[in-house]
Amino acid sequence: MSDPEASTSRIEPPDLLTDWPADRLWWAVHCRPRQEKALADDLSAAGLAYYLPMIRREPRRGTRSRPSIVPVFAGYLFMCVDEAGRLVALRTNRIANLLRVTDPHKLTTQLHTVETMIRARLPIYTDQRIGVGKPVRVVGGPLTGCEGRVLRIHRAHRFVVDIDMLGTAVAAEVEATNLEPLDS
Repeated sequence: MSDPEASTSRIEPPDLLTDWPADRLWWAVHCRPRQEKALADDLSAAGLAYYLPMIRREPRRGTRSRPSIVPVFAGYLFMCVDEAGRLVALRTNRIANLLRVTDPHKLTTQLHTVETMIRARLPIYTDQRIGVGKPVRVVGGPLTGCEGRVLRIHRAHRFVVDIDMLGTAVAAEVEATNLEPLDS
């Protein structure tokens, strides 16, 4: 994940979502308002492992647009640290709350799928727990192999990846022909 053109996310080390130290705990970090990027800088300077998924947004104001890079999950980033690292992170004064991850394999699989969506440069949307949809696997296109669920909204199929721990989801538009149902 070191190619800066491929992703807007910040991740250290680059293989964190697929190979993290077994002696470290994963935490969902609820940051103080608008502190996600600054906390990522602090964690990086301290040599701590973290993931901050980010996307490019171009909000329109009148006839002008101002592109910016924003966190996918406003107010959150994820870190994988030992107790000493947790204390270093807390000393930054940028953290409102720490949520311990009870199922790190599930979380990292979900976050890896989010990063795949970001790298595919698909338009993605976040939503607070979009209604329950059918579990699916993507069988074609840039998200091939990713699992999630699907919603049909205004004739567009949206592939949804739930981040259970935060009670939120990330969605990308996917052609219906690229989806196959998962066995229950």
